[in-house]
Amino acid sequence: MCDHKYECKIYGMHLQYASRYGHIDCIRELIKNNVIIDLKNTYGNTALMYASEYGHIDCIHELINANADIDLKNNRGYTALIYASENRYKDCVQELINAKASVNLQDTRGETALMKASENGNKDCVNILIASGASIDLMSNLNETALMCASICGKIECVNALITSKANVNLHDNSGKTALMYAIKFNHKNCVYELLANGAYIYHELIQQYADKQQIPIENAYIELKSFVKQWNKKKLNDFMINIFEIADLTETQINKIREQYYMTLI
Repeated sequence: MCDHKYECKIYGMHLQYASRYGHIDCIRELIKNNVIIDLKNTYGNTALMYASEYGHIDCIHELINANADIDLKNNRGYTALIYASENRYKDCVQELINAKASVNLQDTRGETALMKASENGNKDCVNILIASGASIDLMSNLNETALMCASICGKIECVNALITSKANVNLHDNSGKTALMYAIKFNHKNCVYELLANGAYIYHELIQQYADKQQIPIENAYIELKSFVKQWNKKKLNDFMINIFEIADLTETQINKIREQYYMTLI
């Protein structure tokens, strides 16, 4: 049995190494020798974080059984769950959640496990996190949401999963950009289509300017502008919408479907 503080620290470093490379037998032996389970290295990482980052579910299970602190954060604010989500390890995500990992913890940038899973395109991780209580519209330090992260990176399956789970498609970040604006900016046409088909405001910039000028919530501005839109020349509205569609390079069928929807709601 190890009772020397220095030896315990060395064993803790060995545990991190074994966890990173998935050496389950070494982990078991170190645990038998009373290793410090939650020892952190210079970066603030623990053995459980390494096992989660590299997808070693058997190591995760062993460390959890040894009472590893599941919600510890490293210097960047990452938890084991954030690492597993970022690296698309759905089984590890589920294992950590089964062990009561907190799904809404944020890193130093305010990003969550759901945001990491969304921007890296793992629909299964996204669905697991949502089903386990992840806050869909929680915002980062820059007021970005998981839907924005998925739209920026063009992860259409995650966009669909988030929209299906009632993500707010019209939230905007600190720069005033919405998920739709990011999808258009990076030419992710499938994401553009899905966002438009699910109620994303085409006129968001105009609405935002109006709301700022009138000092009213954007939701109220949208209602007021709907009445103004009814008085617009239909050709001008059509031309405006075509410009948006050309940027996104949508098909004629997609354009007609969305145009019909917006004429019904705005004209």
